[in-house]
Amino acid sequence: MDVRAGDVLSVRCEPVDARVSNDSPHYVFVRWPWGDIDRESRYRWNGDRAFPRRPDHYERDMDLFCLEPDAADLAVGDVCQVGIPAATVHVLSVEQFDPPQDSGWLPRPTWSLSVMRHGQTFDPDLEDQGCLMYPGGHEPMELELLFRPYAFLEIGDEVVDAEGEAWRFEHPWSWHCSSGRSGTPTWPLTLLARASEPVKGNVVVAETLSGSHKAEEARWRDLAGAQPVVP
Repeated sequence: MDVRAGDVLSVRCEPVDARVSNDSPHYVFVRWPWGDIDRESRYRWNGDRAFPRRPDHYERDMDLFCLEPDAADLAVGDVCQVGIPAATVHVLSVEQFDPPQDSGWLPRPTWSLSVMRHGQTFDPDLEDQGCLMYPGGHEPMELELLFRPYAFLEIGDEVVDAEGEAWRFEHPWSWHCSSGRSGTPTWPLTLLARASEPVKGNVVVAETLSGSHKAEEARWRDLAGAQPVVP
């Protein structure tokens, strides 16, 4: 799936049965029902995944997967269900792995997503934010694109706005103006270059003939339930 920073996605993973293999006062360990142990990995994953017992534990907010019954109510030998209830997230970053990442399990991940839940805004002054996802593995994640701000542009596109200012598109909330001006471009936009190659003719981006950056941002805010911040 084509995903980029700023996208608003719906995500879901159909729950399946799993068994609690170990526990401690702070965690329950579930035998992960997807993926296999990578015997050639430098890491020694044992096939279990930990879930914190406390509802207010910070790690709970960093994992879209959850258990039913709740981890606080489980003990060794119990059977539970693990999956991702339907959720809306917005993408902070996308990372590609070539070669695939040595993570301890198979298949080795070829890409990952860092996302934040609906209603959460990225704080550049904090660490350990968001959830890390590995689409493309054995987990049957269902991803759907709900909204892509500036879907009609590609990263690196150069445009000139209605006021004659030249801008470079790096991220929906990060524009670089050649004159050093701060802010965002005024619609409509005319495409000057794509993939570092000049565009022939006076190509006005049709999607910007009406609307504005503020309108694009407002739609994103509504779907993401968050404030637009560049990670």
